[in-house]
Amino acid sequence: MLKYSQYDYKRIDVEKFKRDANEVLDSFNLLPSATDQIEHIKKLENIMGEWATYNAIASLEYSRDTFSKENKEENEFYDNIDPEMQEISTKYANAMLASPFRGELEKEFGDHIFNLKELERKTFKPEIKDMLREESDLCNRYTELIASAKIDFKGETYNLTGLGPFHSDSDRDTRKESYKARFNFFEKNGDE
Repeated sequence: MLKYSQYDYKRIDVEKFKRDANEVLDSFNLLPSATDQIEHIKKLENIMGEWATYNAIASLEYSRDTFSKENKEENEFYDNIDPEMQEISTKYANAMLASPFRGELEKEFGDHIFNLKELERKTFKPEIKDMLREESDLCNRYTELIASAKIDFKGETYNLTGLGPFHSDSDRDTRKESYKARFNFFEKNGDE
């Protein structure tokens, strides 16, 4: 098992990803046996896993340093392609749920995966892709705003996390003042 520091990060080639995934999916329910479908599921899981890994790395790096231009660009790249990836994932869910070998696939992978695929099918429609992108943008703006907090308290400057220990200080007045400082930040930035 690789440690986080051992993963090589790269942007996925979106067109190659879509081509590879669709190639597997387009033939999925034309396959003559459950064994063949199981092999296709494994191929697709590898394809989807690559996207999920790089997406997670980009998101984590952005969370660690929201001020880095490179981290922001990579996170935005994955946010922008995420609805297309979800569309492919939903196509995968539909293919599995429609499999004529579903009983055999459930024996191989368990029935829980089919519950998850059913839920996925119910929660995504291609018509909402633009709204998903907008939601990602809003979430990223919120993350940047929270990360930008510089709160003066007791002669020092803290971010929201640094202010946290004062919220459980043994001195009641310190707790009260730390919460006032915290809520003052949110009041000042309420419109945003």
